[in-house]
Amino acid sequence: MNKKYKYIAVLGGIIILSGCSLRNSEINTSVQGLVNNIDTGEVMQNNVIENLSAEQQDVELNKALATLKTTRKTGGETIKDGMSTSIIPNGADLPNQPKNKPEFNESYNSVLQLIALTNDYVQNVLKIPKRSYGYDITPAVDPRILAIYDDKDKGVATGYTNENIEIYEYETEVDDSYSYLFLVRDSKESPWKIIHHGTSYKEQ
Repeated sequence: MNKKYKYIAVLGGIIILSGCSLRNSEINTSVQGLVNNIDTGEVMQNNVIENLSAEQQDVELNKALATLKTTRKTGGETIKDGMSTSIIPNGADLPNQPKNKPEFNESYNSVLQLIALTNDYVQNVLKIPKRSYGYDITPAVDPRILAIYDDKDKGVATGYTNENIEIYEYETEVDDSYSYLFLVRDSKESPWKIIHHGTSYKEQ
């Protein structure tokens, strides 16, 4: 599978990305069609964005992210027991990707912990209402927030190495408006914990 695509499992009303691959050929065929229909814009595809002003770059990037997130929420194939799947770009082809973002190859138990942790926070701490498609919670894809991995000043995550920092995005109570959960851990063997939510890692 191309690196820029990842598998999404909707489990218990949570839309979440994982590194799994599809096994069922019938599902794979129908979902792959969804990938081919995604258009994040000619500006993104042809790297024209590099020649735009910073303000115009933000506009084009926001358009591409909106397309990606809409597809994520509305696409999918039901497999069984309420679980659905879809494949979408994970944002790896967007401009200004961080150079020092690690690959997170989490264990099954760690993934389950992340699902439970982020869902509980969005539902019970932030008290975001559940929508018809559940909660849209996934690893962050916006390169502007992923800049934390290249930034010496890690803001709210100061004192943690890149391997122990994760950022998840979630849809707020306002439709199509997103904010972020900042997670850290003391080591690879330690559990993740949420230390901040907001639109920037520089917020205090």
